Amino acid sequence: GMCAGFKAGIPNGHHLVNKTSAPATYLEIGSRMPGERSHYPEADMTGHKTESGWKITRRDGSAI
Repeated sequence: GMCAGFKAGIPNGHHLVNKTSAPATYLEIGSRMPGERSHYPEADMTGHKTESGWKITRRDGSAI
């Protein structure tokens, strides 16, 4: 296994690449506070915490 930390607020502060043919698992840990957001600019994806859980959308808010 491996662990890495990425500073919050950096627009493109991380890049994960699986260079094997085996599946990879990615676990993201946050504060779980309302309004918390995650951004994945290379994948046109963003996530934000709602009262009912996490909502993952494209950056323009459309469904994935």
